[in-house]
Amino acid sequence: PSLRAIRSAMWSDAIMINLDGRAPEFAEHVRHLDAAAAPYGAVREGPNTDNIDYVIDANWKLIVENFIDSYHVKWIHKELDATTPMTTYRYETVGNISIGRAPAPLSRPGYGGNMPGWPGMSEESTQTLTYLALFPNLLLVFSSDQMTCFHLMPDGPFRTRERIKFYMPHDALSPEFETDRTESVNAYRKLNDEDVWLVEELQQSRRSPAFDGGRFSPHWDRITHHFAKQVAEAVLA
Repeated sequence: PSLRAIRSAMWSDAIMINLDGRAPEFAEHVRHLDAAAAPYGAVREGPNTDNIDYVIDANWKLIVENFIDSYHVKWIHKELDATTPMTTYRYETVGNISIGRAPAPLSRPGYGGNMPGWPGMSEESTQTLTYLALFPNLLLVFSSDQMTCFHLMPDGPFRTRERIKFYMPHDALSPEFETDRTESVNAYRKLNDEDVWLVEELQQSRRSPAFDGGRFSPHWDRITHHFAKQVAEAVLA
């Protein structure tokens, strides 16, 4: 009798809760997310095939900013930039989500196109990588043959536990695609290893007396500025 019910709902297998009861209806909260996922068809029906776990010595907000930003790709992810230059990324901010889109060449291992695609997928989405952040801390990547979900679990102000979860179409579970599935997981592991180093260095730099809050570039930082405003508005609400 001492337990209180709290509002909760699920998108795929991500559990979302609302402690103060003031959040909008769940359908409204995920409306823009649903619209972004729709071109990829049945992405929410794929099984969870693999997981990668990290403990990152950085605040969760730095991880979100790194995820949605492409400005660092040229310097941190040189292999990725060789096939998908940072100048080819397109951005959009809609309500509570920040969206980035990039061309996904079918010949690039690990980023879609090598395994059976999602049922109901649009033609354009077969060669488009979409990544988005649903405020505050759910990160998703959609490609033609997988959905990748980044669960961020804050563990104090200077540490975050992160689990990367992979979902693939049922047809991709065939033994003939085992190498492709492994390449996909390894590709994300390599990219995330490069990002972990970066965000941990950023966390350290915030402890410098020379750090004054930084500046946003009107061109490159539009999407991260949108996220920063969301954080500020939530804190001041």
